[in-house]
Amino acid sequence: MIIQDSQAFKEACRNNEYRLGRVDFSHAPLSGSMLCGDAIHTLVLEHAQFTSTDLRLAHCFGWRLSKGEFNQSRCAGAIFQGCEFGDVMFHNVTYWEKDVPVMPTRFVDSTFLFAHFENEVLDSVVFKGCALRGANFKNCNLSHARFLDCDLSGADFEHASMDGVNLYGSTLTAGQLSEAEAADWSTVGVGKTGLTIDQLHGGL
Repeated sequence: MIIQDSQAFKEACRNNEYRLGRVDFSHAPLSGSMLCGDAIHTLVLEHAQFTSTDLRLAHCFGWRLSKGEFNQSRCAGAIFQGCEFGDVMFHNVTYWEKDVPVMPTRFVDSTFLFAHFENEVLDSVVFKGCALRGANFKNCNLSHARFLDCDLSGADFEHASMDGVNLYGSTLTAGQLSEAEAADWSTVGVGKTGLTIDQLHGGL
């Protein structure tokens, strides 16, 4: 199923009771669109492909997305709220366009099961109230990203750049950042985590 624009998305949802399998959003101009279910149906997306999709300023609510992939999509200003991501991969996504006066991508009250962010540039991205257990952040640029009240149990930060990251209220374990990197660890916020930066980075 190919989705070419927001109108095609709405029609596909109505025709399939908001359950879309093998759906391809590649190159679709969805900037500013409201992409969600309705009062009765949850939006279920299976094996969804977002390649070069324009999701800037899109509002994505209540998604149940499994086996999906975002590849070279533009997501600056997009909000993903109340979503469930199962085994979703992110490649070369643009989360923030510094010359455009919009917020970076925000993930709010969402659950990620083994999300793959490896090598992504996630600087300034916001995760608020998210479950990110087992998420892969290897080699990511996380500079100034915000993880607020998130469950980061088992998340992998190997060689991730952590300068300016805020981990306020998030769940981590001692030594979890031992293989992460930062030019200045004093810029990493660890308030309400119950751990000091020395415990997180050095495992002491």
